[in-house]
Amino acid sequence: MASIGLGSLFLATIMFFFAEPSTYAANTWYYMACMGLITAPIGRLMTLVATRYITASEVSMTLMLNTVLAPVWGFLIFAEIPASTSLVGGAIILITLLIYTYTSMKNAQ
Repeated sequence: MASIGLGSLFLATIMFFFAEPSTYAANTWYYMACMGLITAPIGRLMTLVATRYITASEVSMTLMLNTVLAPVWGFLIFAEIPASTSLVGGAIILITLLIYTYTSMKNAQ
């Protein structure tokens, strides 16, 4: 866990010199800080811990759901209409995950 925090701190330090000043409001900076300091490291930590319980290939396939669910959350929360290519790509990923899950459950029996 310390390596995740140190990696994030290192990245923030390096990017500080390349970033341009912005006119974001204080609450925007607060939300960005929460994303960078809380949710992103927790997500990485959970990914690392998941490999103790399931195989790395299953973890990586589960991470693909992020790609599928991002347009869904955008539609539900912000009423953004996803592009047709996003829907086709998401369908391909979902079908692949369903086939993998079905075959691995069938082989386990």
